[in-house]
Amino acid sequence: MRTLSSALLLSLALATGAGAQEAADEPGLFAEPEESPVTLTAGLGLSEGDMKFAGSRASGHFKYSSNLVALVAAEGRLPGCPWVSLWGRAGTTVAGGHGRLDDDYDSDVSLTLAELNLSVALAGRGSPLAPNHELPRSYLDAYLGVRSFTERFEADRSSGLDQNYDLSWVGPQVGLHGCWWLSDTYADPAVRGWSASAGIALLPWLMAEGDSRVEKGLDVSQDSDTGYGYIWSLAANYRRGPCTISFGYEEQHLYADSGREKASSGSNGDFWSLESQRRAFFLSLTVNF
Repeated sequence: MRTLSSALLLSLALATGAGAQEAADEPGLFAEPEESPVTLTAGLGLSEGDMKFAGSRASGHFKYSSNLVALVAAEGRLPGCPWVSLWGRAGTTVAGGHGRLDDDYDSDVSLTLAELNLSVALAGRGSPLAPNHELPRSYLDAYLGVRSFTERFEADRSSGLDQNYDLSWVGPQVGLHGCWWLSDTYADPAVRGWSASAGIALLPWLMAEGDSRVEKGLDVSQDSDTGYGYIWSLAANYRRGPCTISFGYEEQHLYADSGREKASSGSNGDFWSLESQRRAFFLSLTVNF
């Protein structure tokens, strides 16, 4: 971690993971314990990361930090099947997002994120897949969905000619998310309400599209349909009544090793790589209805 200023992002990172997917022995606003059909999450955070693109006509390396992101998330459980749920989240940069291009030029960075997933409990949450599950509130979920992530960079070059680069990633993801309630294992009243959660997701096939635009210069598009990546997260959660506070850490790594490149001059070719990495701490608040 490069900076402590990387402190809270992906507000909710797994917002639907760390906090929104939480089951507890606390009541919701309008539901009995462990029956909250809907959870809503909101938060703020700071992220840092970098993005590299390399091709025969356009190459560069953007770095950024202190990117303030706001996100919202929601999860809804299937009526009569609390072990099946649909959850998603969306977010965007709201402030900050300053960085550098090739360590020489100042740049501004904007991030946007969206995902939608179908989740099935493998254990806990009343799952019929593990009827003898011995931890009443802890659970393990598997989920399948789609994720979209966009990075927009605007750099001021010393020549006075601005360079912009927009990069978007979209594709399916499959993952696991688990939450362990300490009170399931320890009888000490001091641990009541506390839980630890972790998640990992694989993105086996990503479509990546990058566009480089240089003022009064060459515009270049780079795209690939062979991208891939992974995401992991850890969080500590505390629930009191219908509310859950979560604090944790998430990393996202996305890659494309080859693809096509097309310049505004009409020439075509291949590009060699796209790489995006994001590291973030996050802080979120979830309300169970």
